Amino acid sequence: MSFYNFINFFAEFVAKVFFACFLRYITFKQMGKNGK
Repeated sequence: MSFYNFINFFAEFVAKVFFACFLRYITFKQMGKNGK
């Protein structure tokens, strides 16, 4: 695996993790709004 491919793979992995955390944060805030 070349360095460029590794950077591409790492960036995609970080993007997936960030997106998952972002969705969880949004749903958590929505639940908080509905709870109050």
